[in-house]
Amino acid sequence: MICFDHGASIDNINDDRWKQYGGGSGSGGLPGNDVLCIAKDKSGFIWVGTNDGIGVIQCTQDVFTGSGCDAILPLVQQGNFAGYLFKGEEVRSIAVDGADRKWVATKNGAWLISADGEKLISQFNETNSPLLSNDVNRIAIDGYTGEIYFSTAKGICSFRGEATEAGEKNNDLLIFPNPVPPGYTGTIGIRGLVNNAIVKITELNGRLIYQSRALGGQVVWDGRDYRGQRISSGVYLVLITDDTRKENLAGKIVFISK
Repeated sequence: MICFDHGASIDNINDDRWKQYGGGSGSGGLPGNDVLCIAKDKSGFIWVGTNDGIGVIQCTQDVFTGSGCDAILPLVQQGNFAGYLFKGEEVRSIAVDGADRKWVATKNGAWLISADGEKLISQFNETNSPLLSNDVNRIAIDGYTGEIYFSTAKGICSFRGEATEAGEKNNDLLIFPNPVPPGYTGTIGIRGLVNNAIVKITELNGRLIYQSRALGGQVVWDGRDYRGQRISSGVYLVLITDDTRKENLAGKIVFISK
């Protein structure tokens, strides 16, 4: 992999700068020389997928300085053991969702990992999900809807993710489905939020039913209270704010049980 800077003018080759990233310490720090994909996350870090796992370039501002900027190899905890992220795996595609989590495509299925790469959140394969094939080539994300698209050896399929791209303000609030029809057992999406917004569901008298934080610009709720009980018919308030308490927004959800 090569990092290239054309300098002040793209036509002047005399101020061009470049750095080559390869495998091993002192050569770029990547886990392997066969680079298959790259992705930039919301912290500006560059995630590099290779034939032998993932490397992350965190100090991009120092790439062309004397100290340089080699990739680091994230460690992920698996039970009582820790290992390098996707060591031994061919990482074909990396996509970043609205909550800065990473979706990873391999020949052994698709994976969702935490924003820092230190936790495996979910793994999708033909056995435990509707994924068409374990042989996943590419992953793409619709940031507005949160839909995750998987290109596999047997075709394309999608999955409605929990995270959407966050806005700068809580606006254009969308709650769906709303009203919630009788017999509905799916999840309820609350979209149009700032990142990490606090969402509270209350009765009209103010009694708290449920509280969560947004993943990117969306909260997904299963329609149950803190005790795991399905809530009854009625009108419920949606109260939203960020950590500064400056962005406040209210909506309503109508539940129809019968």
